[in-house]
Amino acid sequence: SAPLFILLNLVNSESHNFTAEVIFRNALNNWSHDFPNKKYTNWIKDQNFNSDNFILADASGLSRKNRVTTYGLTQFLRRMKLNRFSDYYFSSFSILGVRGSLANVNAPLNLKGRILAKSGRLNKVRALSGIILGEDKIFSIIVNNMDNSTKHIMKILSIVDKTDNCN
Repeated sequence: SAPLFILLNLVNSESHNFTAEVIFRNALNNWSHDFPNKKYTNWIKDQNFNSDNFILADASGLSRKNRVTTYGLTQFLRRMKLNRFSDYYFSSFSILGVRGSLANVNAPLNLKGRILAKSGRLNKVRALSGIILGEDKIFSIIVNNMDNSTKHIMKILSIVDKTDNCN
């Protein structure tokens, strides 16, 4: 198999669902679909963030049992930023307007190449979570049932980029 950082790049940059699922199940050492999984639940608790209603039933994001919030995702990304392998993790993300699933997004020039993010899309839901380089601002945006959702996400990112008091 390829080294983990290459597989992680495939998962995060290219949104390769099958590879995500294989890594997740292998890490849990459990291939059943029974959730909540005790090993996963303990890991979430060990991360020391408020994980109410934060459930990953699969790694692809396709299970109807998955429950995430933008708050939970930003907390997760903050914890990952503190991890000793954070550079590997964040470098596996797509780069807005440059690489991966965000390569062809019509991005404002001030954001192009500065957004490292994981994107998600399912039916009429569009999501983007990541970090703004240079600012180290972590964000998570989920848009439901909206036409031109990518355009709206770019507007929100532009506002976040220009705001000094993001928490």
